[in-house]
Amino acid sequence: DVVFESETIPVGEALQPIEGLRTNFAETAFFYPNLRTDSLGRVSIVFTVPDALTEWKFTGLAHTQDVDYGMLTQTVKTSKPFMVQPNMPRFVRKGDRTVIAASLVNLSMDKVEGNAGIKLYDPVTEEVVYDYQQPFSVAEGTTGVVRFDCQIPDNYDMLVCRITAEAGEYSDGEQH
Repeated sequence: DVVFESETIPVGEALQPIEGLRTNFAETAFFYPNLRTDSLGRVSIVFTVPDALTEWKFTGLAHTQDVDYGMLTQTVKTSKPFMVQPNMPRFVRKGDRTVIAASLVNLSMDKVEGNAGIKLYDPVTEEVVYDYQQPFSVAEGTTGVVRFDCQIPDNYDMLVCRITAEAGEYSDGEQH
């Protein structure tokens, strides 16, 4: 295993928006259903699930005014061909030195090569206090790991951590 370390980048650098950055990791996907039927009476249920890439248990219950009812239970899996799954520490304190690791899950049929990066920034001012990128390569159908060695600055009460990975047509990221 190789651990990479870099210096802090200049304070005040603007954050670039990342398309598809996953930030909603609610454990429950509660929804008010919007039921639609087609000409054959089949019902489609449309709702948004949280950004967590995992397996969900879907349970549906319907009833009529005459108390006729129906119920279904189904397992639904949310995934992407290439996923970043950070293993965040529960907490860090000012001045701590920590290693933040992330799994790079390649479900595609291709070898994926690119760059993984981490940014720590102040959520109030959006000042970037740590920014580092490192190359990675993950064979098809396997999982790789990247590790970022970080020194937590003393002068911030809270930091946001954004971990991303980009490799050609594949990209993913999480923000905590």
